[in-house]
Amino acid sequence: MIVYLDESGDLGFSEASSNHFIIGFLATETEVTLKRRVKRVKEQFGLGPKIEAKASDSSPDLRRAMLRAVRASGAEIHAITVFKAHVHKRLREKWIRGSPMASRRRTS
Repeated sequence: MIVYLDESGDLGFSEASSNHFIIGFLATETEVTLKRRVKRVKEQFGLGPKIEAKASDSSPDLRRAMLRAVRASGAEIHAITVFKAHVHKRLREKWIRGSPMASRRRTS
């Protein structure tokens, strides 16, 4: 099985931190089929083979075409979302105390 993984957000709990931390992943048993289908979509939309098709920069039509290609390849898409406001206070405090940044603050 081949797994492609991406994250969004950050692990912090400060005021400047994101509200969510998301891990998205695509799992496939047939990487060749997936790559072939994605390549076809990129060609249809005039994207070169080395260009990353980022969803945030893509048209709705390109996003839909990519999702159809992934579905047709038999791959699965999953996501894990952490709503950081729902993380128990004790865990947030433990993370802050145990983070590398916490030890730097104490020694400065």
